Amino acid sequence: MDAATAFFLESRDGSLRYLSLFKPAAGTPARGLVLLVPPWLEELNRSRRMLALGADALRQAGFTVLWPDLFGCGDSAGEHGEARWQTWLDDLDLALQRLRQEGEPDSPLWLWSLRSGALLASDFAQARQLACHWLMWQPQPSGEQVLQQFLRLRLAADMSRTVRSYADTTAMRQALQAGQALHAAGYVVRPELALPLAATQLKPPGGVAGARLVWCEMASAATQTLGPASRQHIEAWRAAGYQPSTICVQGPQFWASQELTLSQGLIEGSLRALCAEEAFA
Repeated sequence: MDAATAFFLESRDGSLRYLSLFKPAAGTPARGLVLLVPPWLEELNRSRRMLALGADALRQAGFTVLWPDLFGCGDSAGEHGEARWQTWLDDLDLALQRLRQEGEPDSPLWLWSLRSGALLASDFAQARQLACHWLMWQPQPSGEQVLQQFLRLRLAADMSRTVRSYADTTAMRQALQAGQALHAAGYVVRPELALPLAATQLKPPGGVAGARLVWCEMASAATQTLGPASRQHIEAWRAAGYQPSTICVQGPQFWASQELTLSQGLIEGSLRALCAEEAFA
């Protein structure tokens, strides 16, 4: 059973955010603070169990983990169609302030993300000049590609209709630029969320020599190696002063599966990496 404490915090606009806190048992040596930055849309729903298991494993190892439901997601206030990129950045600010209250002041800070959450975490750290370590699960380095995937979902839905709303993804982008929201796969996405996402790239914040990057991917049994694009991104972080390590685990893409799928290997590999002695130097 996940030993999480759930509570609400009031944001700057007065609306409520739902957060789940995974805190080590009394007497467990403190290893660090972890802020979980979740993915968007249906990938979040399909990943909730896996993320909860990962958070609980980190808790048992001595990490204090805080998982916020962003505005319009989960049990937090608002509808997804009202969400804005800046609001999500503000939500991470709120969560980080609370996380630091829950743990040891000098504990190492980790940003843990899944998929598109890595883009939000990167933008957040860049804007706040945040010095921290990174745990990334299957990161998506390009916000443009994430948005393109969403637009294709809408285009596929239109194909089954007698009258199509948009001729192609270019027309959808024009609609976003004109201030129109888009509907696809049961979600509404506003331009104030979609356009900043598309402009975001996974870039290493500067000025953090010696900080760690743990880059994790799922792979098929035939490969179990990182692709050239992933290696290129990792080398960019190394050049920026980070100490990267990689984890490649055979298993299902749990964020994309219609059925509940888990990867204990990913959790165990992440835990070993974060508990490595050099992570606390």
